[in-house]
Amino acid sequence: MDLRILPFLFLVAGCAAPDTTGIKMVGHGGLGHGGAYPMNSAASVMGALALGLDGVELDVQMTADGVLVAYHDLEMSGTGPCTGPVHAHDWPEIEDCTPDGTAIPRLQHLLQVALAAHPQAEFTFDVKLNTKQDWNFYIQQVALVISELNKDPLLKGHLIVECMAVDFLLQLKRMDPSIPLFYYCAEAEPGLRTALEHGFQGLTMDVDRITNAEAQAVNAAHLQLTVFDVAGRMSLRQAVELGAQRIQVDQ
Repeated sequence: MDLRILPFLFLVAGCAAPDTTGIKMVGHGGLGHGGAYPMNSAASVMGALALGLDGVELDVQMTADGVLVAYHDLEMSGTGPCTGPVHAHDWPEIEDCTPDGTAIPRLQHLLQVALAAHPQAEFTFDVKLNTKQDWNFYIQQVALVISELNKDPLLKGHLIVECMAVDFLLQLKRMDPSIPLFYYCAEAEPGLRTALEHGFQGLTMDVDRITNAEAQAVNAAHLQLTVFDVAGRMSLRQAVELGAQRIQVDQ
């Protein structure tokens, strides 16, 4: 374990941090809900990696002109052009928007800067799909943009994608089977069946929505498990006991 991460683990877990050796510790939106900077912001991402976390989870959306950005809410809450769905705007319309006090990051630039400083970092895209367009065309376009992003030599091999939409994951799998795909689900048993049926690499679940027995079944099926909503001693210990390969942590 990178010793730089110890203050972070002590913060979320108290004095007796569980042994996370061999587990990838992933910052939820960077430094998480309790961090010093807004989630998904460049400062939050760089701050998490500077602490020694193995990677960062980012909420990913696509603008109308095919630019991927890191932004969580399905509706922007600013004024003027900084309102409504991200996908309803071209990138130049929203690049100066600061709905939470910081600019919305253009994903490719953010990752390039982060990897230049932390070349071993891993990035999980929690893909948010929100459009009034034809659904099949839309998910095809989002998958295409992500697959093109993965062709960047600096980024290739550093990306993981999680999503609730099976049809989107299948579309991305057809375009670029090298990207690990995680089915973001609410229930472990049907989620495991879906992941096995479609050849996904793993499941992403709330740490409180999966039992030890269910986690063992995931591991026995040679799938990986990511858990989130981990922000304290008990939930971190719970995540470790589940045998999760990745733990998304919040300060």
